[in-house]
Amino acid sequence: MAVPPFLHVLPLIDGLVREERLTLLRDAPGQMAAKLAAGRLDAALLPVIALQQMDPPPAVLTEACIASDGPTDVVRLVSRVDPATVRVLGADPDSRIHAPIATILWAESFGRAPALRSIEAPDDLRGHHRPHAVFYAGDRPSVPLPREYALQVNLGEAWRELTEVPFVYAVWAIRQDPDLAPAANRARAAALGRLVGAARERGMARAEEIAAVLAPRFGWDVPSAVRSLTERTQYKFTHDHRRGLETFFKLAHRHKLLPEVRPVAYVDDP
Repeated sequence: MAVPPFLHVLPLIDGLVREERLTLLRDAPGQMAAKLAAGRLDAALLPVIALQQMDPPPAVLTEACIASDGPTDVVRLVSRVDPATVRVLGADPDSRIHAPIATILWAESFGRAPALRSIEAPDDLRGHHRPHAVFYAGDRPSVPLPREYALQVNLGEAWRELTEVPFVYAVWAIRQDPDLAPAANRARAAALGRLVGAARERGMARAEEIAAVLAPRFGWDVPSAVRSLTERTQYKFTHDHRRGLETFFKLAHRHKLLPEVRPVAYVDDP
């Protein structure tokens, strides 16, 4: 199993590192989908856009997710200009897979989507051609931001105002093993679901403690981390989160980020 190395992931993996039956890896968001599709992973905490990009598509465990229903710290956008005038959006390679939320919000709010430019070195944020805004996922940008990027746009809050549904950033996705019979795949999925569900319950109960102890390792101050893990981030996957996923995929298709919208296979569906 694999997860991204971010603070917000910790309540979902509480105790999993001590499970003798599995190996838990940390990996970049953009890399896990390819490894899951190739059979190098059994499960991964994937950015949700990957559910529509992988072939064959994975199945989703409904025991846990990373989501917000309002302001969020899971993804961030900072700008040096008024948001309505943003035409070029920078993102580091590991954050690009999450960037469709920003593309959709700009297209819906301002009638056009910003061009996406890769940010890989400090020089990419200097000079006449520097992006108007920078998007990043996780705990901090991979490239230090100049002070002029001071205006913060909370994408979770903007999504909620636009759609009136939560935004789901990541879900546990599993690969269906083609060498196993359907009953064996279902049993395997059920076992994984029990593991991640139990880990989520432990982590949610200990979220404040996790933030207090581990926040500094991820570059957070403790009060902000406690607020983010206990108030701003949702970890239970509900019917409203399904609606949020459906809305996201529909809008991604409308704005040509997806060629089509494929049905999502949920493990608990009959």
